[in-house]
Amino acid sequence: MKLNNLFIVSLLLCFTLSACSIFINSEPKYGYQERIATTKNQNVCGLLKDSVVVYAIFVDVNQYHPWTVYDIESTMDSLNKAMSWVEAQAVINGQSLGITSVMHKQQSKWSFHEGKAKPKPLSLNLNLLSSRKRKHHGHVDSWANKIAAYAARGVKKPSESKVGTKNKIVNVERLIARLRDLYETDNVALMFFLNGYYENNPSMSLHTYSSGPEVEYTVMTNKNPAIIAHEFLHLFGALDLYPHDVHPTFNYAELEETYPDEIMRIQHKEINRLMLSPITKYYIGWQTSLDKENTRMLYHLYDVIEY
Repeated sequence: MKLNNLFIVSLLLCFTLSACSIFINSEPKYGYQERIATTKNQNVCGLLKDSVVVYAIFVDVNQYHPWTVYDIESTMDSLNKAMSWVEAQAVINGQSLGITSVMHKQQSKWSFHEGKAKPKPLSLNLNLLSSRKRKHHGHVDSWANKIAAYAARGVKKPSESKVGTKNKIVNVERLIARLRDLYETDNVALMFFLNGYYENNPSMSLHTYSSGPEVEYTVMTNKNPAIIAHEFLHLFGALDLYPHDVHPTFNYAELEETYPDEIMRIQHKEINRLMLSPITKYYIGWQTSLDKENTRMLYHLYDVIEY
């Protein structure tokens, strides 16, 4: 009887020790590199360097107003202003960067109605903006893939000798593959523009946390240059630095105090009054590491002790 009791006690002790070990191993690692969000150098839009093409597709959707020539021209002006600002930031930070903005045209038209692509109706809302769950973005992906497949009809095919194999475009990923071949650059930032300037729905960039098979793209509903630049930087790994459910560890109060004009924190200022913090520079590839103070602001709920 005593032997049986001793065996049970030993078994319980082993289980307890194992459970403690499992719990300890499940704690976050203290070296900050293991806990940095996986948006840096992911997918098609890797590091923000060298040659970049921003490909703008203007789509008329039932949810918003149809595009007019003036609306498109003013939005392209804003896009160019946003990209000029990003290029200027690159110069300030000693980075080589050239951005080319390309407007999609189809049969000489500057926009087309989503009905031509026959997608499910597009619906954007703030819940989508705050979610990283794939299933929540599924209907936006479905819409974007249909639009991309239709828009591909208006994109010139590169010569077979350059591509090597035929590229049947059925989704965003295959459209971007063709654009990369056509413009001979790895970095293609795809943006779908909707004429929602007067509505209150968000612009959003999807799959910036993904390493595949989905690729990054943006659905823009605004023509404010600061918001365009903000979403563009998302495609290259920049994180939102305003209060956001996706990043519950961030010290938002200190971020606001330290970087009041950081473009990933606030976009409703004139773009030339905004700046890039070391945090954003790290994520877009303009810095190789984060120092202790900036890392602490991102992960202040944990004890960050190794650098």
